[in-house]
Amino acid sequence: MSFYKKLNELLNHLDKKKAYIFFTFASCATFIGFRLIMSIVNQQLIDGVMSNDNISNEITITIIGVVLSCCSFPIFMYFRGKIIRNSIMKMRLSIFRQALNLPQSYYDNHNNSDVMMYYTYNINSMEETYGEPIRAIVNDIMFGVCSIVMIFIINIKMVLVNIALGILLLSVNVFFNKYIEKSIKLIYDRYNVVLSDISEIYSGIKDIKVFNISEYIYENFLENNKKYETESINLNKIQSSKEGIGYFFKMLNFIFLLFYGSFLVKDNLITIGDMVMVILLHGSIATMFLTIGGTKGILQQAFTCSDALNKFYLEATEKELLQLASHKRSTKDSDCNYSVLFKNVSFNYGNANFQFNNLNLKIQKGEKVALVGYSGSGKSTFIKLVMGLYIPCDGKIFINNQLIYGDNIENIRDDISYIPQDKLLFSGTFEENIRYGNSKITISEIEHICKLVGLHDYIQLLPDKYNSFVGEHGCALSGGQKQRITIARALVKRASILIFDEPTSALDIRNTESIMKIIENLPNEITVIIVAHKLHCMEFVDNIHVFDKGHIIESGNHTELINKKGVYYDLYKSNNKKDEVFI
Repeated sequence: MSFYKKLNELLNHLDKKKAYIFFTFASCATFIGFRLIMSIVNQQLIDGVMSNDNISNEITITIIGVVLSCCSFPIFMYFRGKIIRNSIMKMRLSIFRQALNLPQSYYDNHNNSDVMMYYTYNINSMEETYGEPIRAIVNDIMFGVCSIVMIFIINIKMVLVNIALGILLLSVNVFFNKYIEKSIKLIYDRYNVVLSDISEIYSGIKDIKVFNISEYIYENFLENNKKYETESINLNKIQSSKEGIGYFFKMLNFIFLLFYGSFLVKDNLITIGDMVMVILLHGSIATMFLTIGGTKGILQQAFTCSDALNKFYLEATEKELLQLASHKRSTKDSDCNYSVLFKNVSFNYGNANFQFNNLNLKIQKGEKVALVGYSGSGKSTFIKLVMGLYIPCDGKIFINNQLIYGDNIENIRDDISYIPQDKLLFSGTFEENIRYGNSKITISEIEHICKLVGLHDYIQLLPDKYNSFVGEHGCALSGGQKQRITIARALVKRASILIFDEPTSALDIRNTESIMKIIENLPNEITVIIVAHKLHCMEFVDNIHVFDKGHIIESGNHTELINKKGVYYDLYKSNNKKDEVFI
């Protein structure tokens, strides 16, 4: 991709691109105009003093230039800065919205740190570049061009020497740029790894402590951080070498101008004022060529971040993928009395092996269903397909007679409540955590639901009742209490389908039986789907489907499957033996 296309894409992230460009040039023009006026005034002052002329005009011009510059420059910089801040805020909102719209498969294939990179490193780098670097580039080039014109008027040889050395500086910068670009990309990747290490500490701190692997984790982080540091130091070496060579040529240019200009003054070919002006302006010409040659290197970090952000925005959203998958498929089905209907559904995780291949399953409205099977048999995949988190390769999935596709996924999910295995709670009050399921529900309705799930009496013992805080992720609560909150949250949603993912996996026998009793007594109009390992609590369900390698190999109620003495019977016996051990 060309430099100008990359620069245009970087600027396209700004909310008001044209206004930003205008205020950038306006602020630079104000600053450069003042410096040029001061250079001319200095020339006139020195020559005037040397010839005893009246310098009142020069003093007046200086005062007017200072006043105009001091008034206009801050105004231009204010509006420019405002555009940058507003753009960065909207970029963060866009990233957050895109993160919410991405499908489950994106998060399955990416680390938490990948998205965090966009919020932190990418945004911060781009914000920094929109600030001073871009303005400095425009300022250096504009001032350099103006300086060439001014010195050309005084002496053409001085200009030609400045331009010749400038072209040499440009070549040096172009040479170093390819190494700078490579180094910045490596730094970006190294930083992503470091951020991933930090993210894993937060998500896995319990396991780290329990397995006593803090030192191992630290050593791993130390190694990755060292690689990041090494690449950063390497970039610093490259940039320092480039700056050192540039400084050498600038000093060489200064020495030439000093001696050559002295001879010109001695021969009365230029005045002392001219000489001072040349000395004041010559550095801007060298700086201009350094900037032109180094612009790509200066902006490379922002280009890398902008490219990554553009790729993130181009990731297909969940709705887009669902819409594509359901294209030209009928949105209605003749079987209209099912809560869930799978018709010839095939699905895989991006490899050649299908998790499901032509799966067919019907779940009646109001039916209580259990999904059982060994780990990896397809139970969790099935419920993720029901919720539209995964998209089938082929076949149709109907929820309450609606085909899952892009435009209706939100409506379908409004009719589904999900009680996850990990019991996600937010750092708020009991009421707030339950109200997430339905923001319009009244406190009396919340209390009624909490009585149904056996949570009300416990809450009444707390000082602030329903306004009591649950702690960070519910740290102050037991496993059973957390589970009751998640069930209450699901019930207040008033969905017609409730999905329980291992609802008793981390509970003792007493809490397990209590939770399963709550599920058993749910209203008959609610369809219940349970992913279960503890099979001794499944006697009450209407149907049990046994999964094995993506296929349903047995179906029936508990008694029928026990009498069949197939896979379910073996699972049930194995399950009971484990429970006896724990008892």
